[in-house]
Amino acid sequence: MSLLRKALLCLAVLLLGACAATKSNVRALDVEGDGHVDLSTARSSVPMGGPHIEVFFFYTCPHCYTFYNEQLQAWAEKNNSRVSVIYTPVVWRDDFRSMAQAYYAGEMAHINPAFHTAVFDALHQNPRQERTAGFFADIAQACCKVSRAQFLARYESDAVQRAVESGKLRANLHRIDGTPMVIVNGRYLVSPSTAKNKARMMNLVDDLLTKPLR
Repeated sequence: MSLLRKALLCLAVLLLGACAATKSNVRALDVEGDGHVDLSTARSSVPMGGPHIEVFFFYTCPHCYTFYNEQLQAWAEKNNSRVSVIYTPVVWRDDFRSMAQAYYAGEMAHINPAFHTAVFDALHQNPRQERTAGFFADIAQACCKVSRAQFLARYESDAVQRAVESGKLRANLHRIDGTPMVIVNGRYLVSPSTAKNKARMMNLVDDLLTKPLR
């Protein structure tokens, strides 16, 4: 697991007690003129880890799939030496949890982004596919030569469960209510609705990465 991911897990633990007390009292967030929202509060900022973006998604979201294929994947490959890209699967319903566990199991097995891409493809080629642990283990074995037993052990591990809960907490803190959404350096939020055009999102991200971290 990357140092930045560990830092985010630690931040989630520190903020756990404050979440319920502060969430309902947050002011309405205003969209800035260039198409982003400024989240510059102590509660929602992530003052660690250097330049990074956090992408909120879920695997069966068609908009996330299009965004990943048409913009994000190529951008991440081009910028991986200067910007950390964190993917955070949302868990809005119980049936989303298996997808989140799959992502984090792939992350901890060090088989992303290949596994991440393969899961996206598989679930959009067959949207009715039952999202079981075995299904994801088969993908890991086929795309990345990870044995089913090794993948399943990670999938059910305490570390993966903690990562899922950390992601849920951060989504709540940032009030993520749609996907895809991108948060730049823990401060600036960009979404298709703020950008008014999905094709502008990564251009806005590039601009926001030039702004001060704090």
